[in-house]
Amino acid sequence: MRRSLILKSFLYAIGALTVTFLLTFAASRVLMAHGLGDSYRELGADYALFIGRELEASFQDGNPSQSRLDELTQSLHVRLEFLPPASGSAIPAALADRKWTSWHHPWAPQHVYWVRLDPGGQTLGAVRVEFMPPRPAGGRAGWIFSGILMLALGLMIVPPLYVWVIRPLRGMVETAHRLGSDLSTPVTIDRRDEFGDLEEAFESLRQRIQRMLTQKERLLTDISHELRGPLSRMAIALPLVRADGEASPYLDHLERNMHAMDRLIGELLALSRGQTPPAREQEPLDLAEMAQELVAERALVMEQRGLSLDVALQEAPVRGDRLMLERAMGNLLDNAIKYGAGRIRIETGRSGAEAQFTVSDQGPGIPEQDLPHLFEPFYRPDTSRSRQSGGTGLGLAIVHAVAQSHGGAATLASTLGEGTEASLRLPARTA
Repeated sequence: MRRSLILKSFLYAIGALTVTFLLTFAASRVLMAHGLGDSYRELGADYALFIGRELEASFQDGNPSQSRLDELTQSLHVRLEFLPPASGSAIPAALADRKWTSWHHPWAPQHVYWVRLDPGGQTLGAVRVEFMPPRPAGGRAGWIFSGILMLALGLMIVPPLYVWVIRPLRGMVETAHRLGSDLSTPVTIDRRDEFGDLEEAFESLRQRIQRMLTQKERLLTDISHELRGPLSRMAIALPLVRADGEASPYLDHLERNMHAMDRLIGELLALSRGQTPPAREQEPLDLAEMAQELVAERALVMEQRGLSLDVALQEAPVRGDRLMLERAMGNLLDNAIKYGAGRIRIETGRSGAEAQFTVSDQGPGIPEQDLPHLFEPFYRPDTSRSRQSGGTGLGLAIVHAVAQSHGGAATLASTLGEGTEASLRLPARTA
């Protein structure tokens, strides 16, 4: 049966108020039964007799002084009513045998007293004394009572609030963070209220995203296979055309476009694999050793472009996919070679829990408004320069995807006219 959180909270509020009322009523009854009621009654009687003596002393012409009645009413916070003998049955018959009698309200510690007035030994009537409801307690005792009451209410409200609302919300936050990095573990559905509906929604969302990612990767793999088939056949046919003596600049243009398309397909596949957790088993690696290999592979290109190189390689141990990390680090290094000038600096090292690979160049720099978008696929801040260098706008997107899939981050900092610094930061491998 589905249990609504709203209905549960409503029923709990009614139950808490009922229990509070019953506890308060029971406590008052217990206190009254153990002498508090009698003490209160006797105290009220003493006040009533005191009022009677004051009125007896003020009698004039068979009636108490009206000014004295008003004065006692205001100073003692009571209601006073003089009952002369002519009122008959209004004066309780019990006053014939005793000086005072009383009656109390069943739902409040409030008493009404009748006091016989007999100045000089002659009964001249009676006074009805009704004490007003007590004023709220003040001072330290009032604060202590209020604090105890608030503590009791908090103990009744906070634990159910934590169990029914706060703890499930924390669980949902943890589930959302987990789904950001792991879509393979199902969401546990163990409630039958509104939070249960939210858990079902999370699980349905996880399944849909997982299906879309799988379909996307399969689609890119199929497309790359279908596209590379014709490209391979064209690459085989092109040397045969040239062997027939057909020398034409169009053939060179065709070859460049074929290589560009093949490179674009490879970058799309690398981007797809980088946006999902690596399928291959991760292995212990050192970014310093990988950087040294990447620099050695590109030494001739840097020499041809007249670039000098500063290298500061310190141990930077990580755990990851070698092919994906080589692709990401190679893209950062290739960007510095393409767009840099003068000197390129490569650094690796470890800072706390992070291992870092950094490439700095002295190129023209990148406008500040373009920096937040450079990790987006196909974004190119300078179209003419990108086309001239053969860029597709996927290199930095691949770096960003690889960094995220390894639990790290990629950053860019650039100043126009001074150069650009690109960094790949990954969780450092512990011993």
